[in-house]
Amino acid sequence: MLMSMRNALYSEQTEQYKQVSCAVHVHSNYSGGKNQNLSEVVKKAIEKKIAVLVPTDHAIMKWEYGIFPLRNLLKASKSENSILKLGPKNYLEEIRKLQEQNPEILLIPGTETAAYYYWSGSPLKGDLKLNDWHKHMLLIGMDKETDYKNLPLLSNWNVGKFNFLAFWPVLLMLLAYAAPDKRVRIFLFAVSALILLNNYPFRITGYGQYSGSKGEKPYQALIDYAGSKGALVFWAHPDAPNWAKPVKVGPASIATKQYSQSLLENTGYDGFAVFSEGYKVTGAIGGPWDKALMEYCAGAREKPVWAIGELDYNGEYPKNMADIQNMLWVKTLDKSSVLNALKNGIFYVRWAKESWGVNLLDFNVKSGKRQWLYGRELPYDGKPRIVISLEASDAGQHPAKINIIKNGKLLNTMHVTLPGRFAFEDFSEIEDGKSYYRVFVDAGYPNYIITNPVFVDKK
Repeated sequence: MLMSMRNALYSEQTEQYKQVSCAVHVHSNYSGGKNQNLSEVVKKAIEKKIAVLVPTDHAIMKWEYGIFPLRNLLKASKSENSILKLGPKNYLEEIRKLQEQNPEILLIPGTETAAYYYWSGSPLKGDLKLNDWHKHMLLIGMDKETDYKNLPLLSNWNVGKFNFLAFWPVLLMLLAYAAPDKRVRIFLFAVSALILLNNYPFRITGYGQYSGSKGEKPYQALIDYAGSKGALVFWAHPDAPNWAKPVKVGPASIATKQYSQSLLENTGYDGFAVFSEGYKVTGAIGGPWDKALMEYCAGAREKPVWAIGELDYNGEYPKNMADIQNMLWVKTLDKSSVLNALKNGIFYVRWAKESWGVNLLDFNVKSGKRQWLYGRELPYDGKPRIVISLEASDAGQHPAKINIIKNGKLLNTMHVTLPGRFAFEDFSEIEDGKSYYRVFVDAGYPNYIITNPVFVDKK
């Protein structure tokens, strides 16, 4: 069993907390996980003793390319299973039924989203390219059918605004009736009918896939929408290298550049996936995550950015559902408490081998008589002291490095042998205002732990 807390917790405020495992970013046959339905996913999670499971099937899996000027008629399209295609009502009802049938696990609905994509090049020149198809965000906690139906995604026609101007071909039809020549009338009527059909469903979505990159605007719009619905938003796999270079798929190629800088160019989201495709660039020391945290400390960002672990599990390749877990501190195991922990960074991320992994037994930052753990803020009352207790899940002894990061810089590296309790006191200068500490434990790939930051406020 992962991580039973062995010592009394840090203060009266934490005495009622317990630690639970949470698996995020899992697909079923609603999208991506072609060989497993939701009930099979839940069964596997229970077998791995996961306390909280967040299914995140794709909201929509559809792209289209049309030939100008009749792009909606002369087009190629691809549509795969997704929540919107199979019905958000069905998706949510199935999750609710599975929750009733399996009270030993907590299920929280989520979805993986692609806000926008755009085309470049031309099929005539042989350089047609689909861009940003794999730039994804995870939305966690939406449980209303209408919230899914109205997601502001490029391929979701439900959110387009009705456009009266799209009916302008009707005027051409009227003109056709007034033409004296029968052949002209037939020609004008046929052209106007084609254009009218091409304009269906008479909506404007705001961003078209033929108008080039729109930067971060579609993604910020999605973040704002999800926030208005009470959902949490995390960037998925920001460092993923598999689509950085164009991959040929039929007559077109697909490419999505790594988007770690999106953390700095958007606001209002909750975090990003550090494991498994976010720790080399986005979560690296001094990388975009640290820069975003420094912006928060400087008052330039409203809330901190948290690191989350994602599986991107679809059951089709060798990956253990317990490989990557978010270890949450909650008072009670219910949806509200779990979402509160994810929203406020009261958790750390664990990546492990199937044979063994690092267990975090204790972690806190102490300043004077006050101490707290990840995701929290404490007033400065003396030189901060970082305490961390670790063990290996196989009860063996293993070498490890404990990297202590302060304000985006490596403060110290401790070379240790697990198990043990380790401490480090920061004698460096503490500037006025907020500072933060986070820890990266490296026991050899992929036995890693990354904690969310603890903030110290020196007023």
